[in-house]
Amino acid sequence: MAGCADSEQTEQALSTDSSDGVSFSDGTQASGVQFQHHAGRTELKLLPEIMGSGVAIADFNRDGAPDLILVNAGDLNASERAGIAANKLYINDGKGNFRDASSEW
Repeated sequence: MAGCADSEQTEQALSTDSSDGVSFSDGTQASGVQFQHHAGRTELKLLPEIMGSGVAIADFNRDGAPDLILVNAGDLNASERAGIAANKLYINDGKGNFRDASSEW
């Protein structure tokens, strides 16, 4: 992890030893979020196609838990982005578990 501080110390390594009280684990699969970014560039290289991806964190269903919308880029002329290029909405159950609600919205 990197950040700014008043310390003169510049060489710090991220500890993989969990005995120091801090540990990191990849909880993506357990959370229910199954998303793969697809740039969707075409030979035209139009700006919205190559830079249109993103993520928004908001309470879409107004239950007090932050939900996720993950946006892919893609061909502007496509009527619908299906499969891997589809945008996804994940609703949070309030405990950090998400379900794909893309087809409901």
